[in-house]
Amino acid sequence: MFDKETYIRRRGELKKLVGGGIVILFGNNDAPANYPANAYYPFRQDSTFIYYFGQHRDGLAGVIDIDNDTETLVGNDIDIEDIVWFGSVDSVSDMAAQVGVRHTAPMKSLETICADARKAGRKLHFLPPYRHDTMIQIMDLTGIHPARQREEASLELIKAVIKMRAVKEPQEILGAAITTYTGQNIGAGKIDRVKQGYRVGFWCAVIFSLLMLIPAQFFGDEVIHIFVEDPEVIAIGAKGLSITSFFYFFLGMIYVARSVLNGAGDALYAMINGLMEVIGRVGFAVPLTKLPFIGMWGIF
Repeated sequence: MFDKETYIRRRGELKKLVGGGIVILFGNNDAPANYPANAYYPFRQDSTFIYYFGQHRDGLAGVIDIDNDTETLVGNDIDIEDIVWFGSVDSVSDMAAQVGVRHTAPMKSLETICADARKAGRKLHFLPPYRHDTMIQIMDLTGIHPARQREEASLELIKAVIKMRAVKEPQEILGAAITTYTGQNIGAGKIDRVKQGYRVGFWCAVIFSLLMLIPAQFFGDEVIHIFVEDPEVIAIGAKGLSITSFFYFFLGMIYVARSVLNGAGDALYAMINGLMEVIGRVGFAVPLTKLPFIGMWGIF
């Protein structure tokens, strides 16, 4: 999982590209073999859902209300029977906070959301489904038969997702490369090459952070002006960019370490890594903003 600002930025860009209506991104459910609790392992989440909402748990959906500028992570909390098998897991509200989503709702509320949207004549955007349980869910929510769902899928959403995912972000490229590289070499028993890959990732983070430091420090106003024209917003954005640029290296090292752990199959430490990142961001931001000589700049 990347930092929550990455997912916030991605969903914001998706809203601009789609333009209006309600976007529903369905996560995958477990795929049982011969009875409900006997699901195939490891669980594989829908790639588009991960791209915008970042979470790997089953039974989730992401709702983006473009017109009202709200985002909701929809899903049910794990009950006591499932805790026996899963152990301690994050609540839906905790998972939402990790990716910068303010609202959560139980899965049954998805029916109300869709019904209200259809009644108001609002566009429901969904991608062509490929799993039969998702097809049935879409039919229950929209009344569209599975045989017609591919042709009824939102062309605006399809084009927006393709446009965004065709351009890879630096953390995606470096993280995906290191994860794949680590997994292949551990499978081949070549631990020395894993260590070598970690060192290469380290120096990539160093070089990239140094290259980005120069424009962030000396051309912050020009960079922010690309996106907005308000002088006050540009001034705040430029100073924020200047502050955060000093920490690009540390953020890069988080991605490198997490990607190596993911590639090694050590999901627990990768999860702890991400959790500590969130705790650290909030834990440092709160006291820093209380200092008179720092103030609101502490959030950066």
